[in-house]
Amino acid sequence: SRGLGDVYKRQDVVFDWGDVFKCSMSSSNRATIGTGCASIQGLDWHITAAESVTISNGSQGMKRNDIIGAHYHRNSSSGIESVELTVLKGTPNATAAADPTIPSGKILSGAVDAYMPLWRIPLDGITVGTPVGGF
Repeated sequence: SRGLGDVYKRQDVVFDWGDVFKCSMSSSNRATIGTGCASIQGLDWHITAAESVTISNGSQGMKRNDIIGAHYHRNSSSGIESVELTVLKGTPNATAAADPTIPSGKILSGAVDAYMPLWRIPLDGITVGTPVGGF
C-alpha cells in the first residue's frame, strides 16, 4: 500500500506544450533548446523563445556525457526564484561515458538549488552525438 508521502514525491514533468524543449545541435559545441513548459518539483517554468547553451569541446580518444538541464535557484537573501538552462559536464573516460552526477536538492525542504535533467549530449572524442532525452 502507498501512503500520501509516496504519491507526492518529487516529480519533474515536461508538458506537451510548444516545442517540448526540442534539442538540436546548431554547431559542434552549441545546443539549441526549443520552447516548452515543465514542472521542477512542483514549480512550473517555461521557455517562450529558443535558447542556446554551450557544450565544452570533447577530447581526442575520450568519451563523455554532458547533461543539459534546468537549474532552479532561490536567492536566499531576496527570496527571488529563477530557472535557467545549464550544462552539467561529464568526466572524460577512455572506454565508457557516464552521466555526471545530478546535484540533489529538495525545494520544499529549503534547498536553494535543484536540477532537472532534460537532454544527454554524448561526446566521442571531438564528435558530438545525437541528443538523447527521456529522463
